[in-house]
Amino acid sequence: MQHIPADGEYSGEIEIINIATDTQQRKKGFANALLHHLIQYAEQNNYNKIFLDVCESNTPALTLYKKNGFKEIGRRKNYYTDEKNPQNKKDALLMMLEIDQVKGKSEI
Repeated sequence: MQHIPADGEYSGEIEIINIATDTQQRKKGFANALLHHLIQYAEQNNYNKIFLDVCESNTPALTLYKKNGFKEIGRRKNYYTDEKNPQNKKDALLMMLEIDQVKGKSEI
C-alpha cells in the first residue's frame, strides 16, 4: 500500500484507485467501513494524505467522501465518458483528505 516514487523517497500519500460495492449490497455501509479502515491504516502508519478522483455525477460516492472529510482540490475536464452516451463527457473531481484533520475521528 505504500507509495514509493521512482526516486525511492517515501511520499506519505495514498491514492484510492477504486472502491466498488456490488449493486445488491449497496446502502449497507460496506464502502464506508472500507474507507474507515483505510483512514485508520493511514493514521497508524504515518501517511498524511489520501487522494482520489470521482465522476462529478457519482452522487453516492461524493456523499461518502465528503462525509469522511475529503475536500475537492481540482477538476479534470471531460475525464469520464458516459457509457450510455459516449459523446457525453463528465468531469473528474480530484479530492484529498488530510489525515491530521481527521486523526482519531475515524470510527466505524
